[in-house]
Amino acid sequence: MDSVSYDREKQSPEPSGVYAMTKQELLKMVESLPDETPSEMLDGVASELEKIRFMASVDRGIRQAERGEATPHDEFVERFKRRFQA
Repeated sequence: MDSVSYDREKQSPEPSGVYAMTKQELLKMVESLPDETPSEMLDGVASELEKIRFMASVDRGIRQAERGEATPHDEFVERFKRRFQA
């Protein structure tokens, strides 16, 4: 199975502005698998999809920051401390 990469210029925009793998790309990846697919190979597919999901999340965060929707550092630190205090 070929490795799948995330390229936001080649991906289809969703209404939320997040870029995702197209249904056709996903089907192509699944169809390339043998009929009797070992679980290790399925783990690889899941791993590739997780990478794409992660990159889409990073992309969404960058776009939010570019629009000025990021949380200021000091506020983030205070929220983090409140949430994860021992």
